[in-house]
Amino acid sequence: MKKTDTTTSVGALDKVVNRVSQFTKIQRILICVVMFVACGAAFTLMSYKPKFDEYAKLGEDLAALEQKLADYQKVANDLDKVRKLKEEAEQNYKKGLRLLPDQEEMPELVDGMSKAAKEVNVEVLNFLPHDKVAGTELYAVKPIDMEVSGSYHNIALFLDRISKLFRIVVIKEFRITPLKSAPQAGQQGAAVDSSMLQAAMKAETYMFVESKPGEGNEGGKDAGKEPGKEAPKTADEKAKPK
Repeated sequence: MKKTDTTTSVGALDKVVNRVSQFTKIQRILICVVMFVACGAAFTLMSYKPKFDEYAKLGEDLAALEQKLADYQKVANDLDKVRKLKEEAEQNYKKGLRLLPDQEEMPELVDGMSKAAKEVNVEVLNFLPHDKVAGTELYAVKPIDMEVSGSYHNIALFLDRISKLFRIVVIKEFRITPLKSAPQAGQQGAAVDSSMLQAAMKAETYMFVESKPGEGNEGGKDAGKEPGKEAPKTADEKAKPK
């Protein structure tokens, strides 16, 4: 059986050789070239094509990473600028709190006004702060009654110094009259010094209000209340029977 198969194979190979030997030299060369190209193409498809696809994908990933790196680099370059803007905003916020503090700080305000009055030779006769009242959602108002005495020029200088204080103080009402001095011996009635004046004014200063969740707004309905104290009852509430 094996001998017959071998004989058949040899016979078939002889037929192929005889058939090829009948081709011209150019045909045999073309057949060799075609077979070489076909083998090369098959080898390329099976070996280099997957690697080429992987290379192309890696190239796309690299481009995406380079774009992301450029975005991060841009953010890093702007970081110093953002930090500078943040520092400027914090400084402006501190200046704003100085002009509009979140506490009354009346002793400091009294010291500032007293110093301003002393510098321009003005005497503070009366300084009466009142309870804070409702302003807006951002601030509460602290009314102040004040009386000073001095010359017209010195009082004007004093008002100018008030406008340049560390916090906002606004003069709402202003009344000026000649200053009456105490009567001397033998005189009847108070003497009037034409060079000295007395100025009565109503001023307002302001406090920053920052409401917290669940708490009343200091600048609104609850302005003027102190912690732990209830708001004063109205006359109608007092009149109601208990």
